[in-house]
Amino acid sequence: MRLEKVLVDQGFEDAGIVHGAVNDTTVEVVRRSPADEGKGFVPQPKRWVAEQVNGTLMLHRRLARDHRPDNATSPRHPLPPGTARPPGTP
Repeated sequence: MRLEKVLVDQGFEDAGIVHGAVNDTTVEVVRRSPADEGKGFVPQPKRWVAEQVNGTLMLHRRLARDHRPDNATSPRHPLPPGTARPPGTP
C-alpha cells in the first residue's frame, strides 16, 4: 500500500515536502484561514476528517491494547535495568 497524498500541518511544511519528494508522494500543507487567527482551536476541514478516521480505527483496534486479564498469559514486559525479577515476586 502506498500513500498518494499526504496532508501536513504548517509546522511540518519543510520536512514534509522534502520527505514527500524523496518518496514520490504529493504533500499538501493545510493552512489556517486568516479569519481564524486568535480564535484558539479551530478544526481544519481536511485534517478533521483524517482525525476522525484515525480515532475510529484506534477505537476498534484490539491490537493497541492487551485485553487478557491474566498476567500468566500476557506477554512479559521488559524488566527495569538492574532487576533480576519483576517487582513483587518473592
